[in-house]
Amino acid sequence: TWYLIFILPLVVSSLWGSHHKKLNLLSSLVLFVALFYAGSRSALISVVLGIIFMVFLKVLFEGAKSLKKVVPFVVIACLVATGAWFVIVLNVDNAEMVTRFETLAPGQISNLAEDTRYGLLQRGLNHFYSAPFTGIGLGQSGIKGTFDFHSTHNDYLLLLAEMGIPGLILFCAIVVCIFFKLWPTKPMKSGQVSWIFLAGLSSLFSVSISLFFINAYETPLLWIYFGLIIVGSRIENSPQYGDNLIEKTSPATGFSSATISGERSL
Repeated sequence: TWYLIFILPLVVSSLWGSHHKKLNLLSSLVLFVALFYAGSRSALISVVLGIIFMVFLKVLFEGAKSLKKVVPFVVIACLVATGAWFVIVLNVDNAEMVTRFETLAPGQISNLAEDTRYGLLQRGLNHFYSAPFTGIGLGQSGIKGTFDFHSTHNDYLLLLAEMGIPGLILFCAIVVCIFFKLWPTKPMKSGQVSWIFLAGLSSLFSVSISLFFINAYETPLLWIYFGLIIVGSRIENSPQYGDNLIEKTSPATGFSSATISGERSL
């Protein structure tokens, strides 16, 4: 389900400026079905917060005039999510899925203490307390021979446990730097922010939230993902490269023409 966490915001954000809105609506429906069917609470929280952050960015960049687009977008997103839920309810046994999501309801949060992740978090905190500045060493937080080896279900806690406070600060600094790399810094000629920037920022936000629930910072995919969203935003931000490539390929790719002038591509 971690793949859904960064793919869903990308697909949903493309509804702002893509030339293939019907195809993207269908893609969003399929991905929401997958999200609900998987029953991942962490993925659901990350995706929902990412979409909320996307709406916030739209209003922040474009002001009150964006509300004419934001309100229909929110309605459509809710309808797609509701449709996906009914697809699941009508076609599969959803008892386990409902039970998992019920733990997020008000008054049920205490049930999370019974989750196996609670014990893993406690173990990670104990490791951090034992060596807060140096950490206990890479690969030392797991219990060999068990299912949860090298797992705290929280990357930030894993970094604290294994590399101490300096390790966590370095990792967070990398994420913050990438976030500002994606942030549009030049005037918007059309008065609208490109959906590429909305996609990158909201997707990165979702991934950052998801790291509170999973361990992924050691996987190559996370760093490949970081590189791809930086390159995508730099291409969109480059008038020289954007005018020559994006405008010509927009019917096939769904990219809008370069709406933001800026630096040369990275």
